Amino acid sequence: MPELILKLRNVWNSAIEREEGQGLVEYALILVLVSIVAIAALGLIGENVNRVLNTVANHLNPVH
Repeated sequence: MPELILKLRNVWNSAIEREEGQGLVEYALILVLVSIVAIAALGLIGENVNRVLNTVANHLNPVH
């Protein structure tokens, strides 16, 4: 993750110097925001998915 932040900082700094990089910076920011939302969503539903998969596994392979 620190490498991503460093790369984004480099892109941001080079874009500030040139207006041509504005679109690239906007795409990078959107990518970062989507990544944060995806990580948060997986964190929130991860336990529920794990519970469902364990229930299915227990029904398929019951302990005798």
